[in-house]
Amino acid sequence: MQLAWELASHVLMRSLDDVPPQTRRLLLLIDRMVTSECERLQIERLDYRFTRATVRQQTGGETRS
Repeated sequence: MQLAWELASHVLMRSLDDVPPQTRRLLLLIDRMVTSECERLQIERLDYRFTRATVRQQTGGETRS
């Protein structure tokens, strides 16, 4: 499972080359949020669910610039 995440991360990061900077920033913020919440809740990433409201709350609305 870890290898799958590493491969997926590598592929996704390469595909981000065509993504606007603000979108890339949002994706990185979401990734950090998911990692943090999964550690806090002691669950796997695949089991974590969130909404746009959760992203706004957890990132402090940092995505609006």
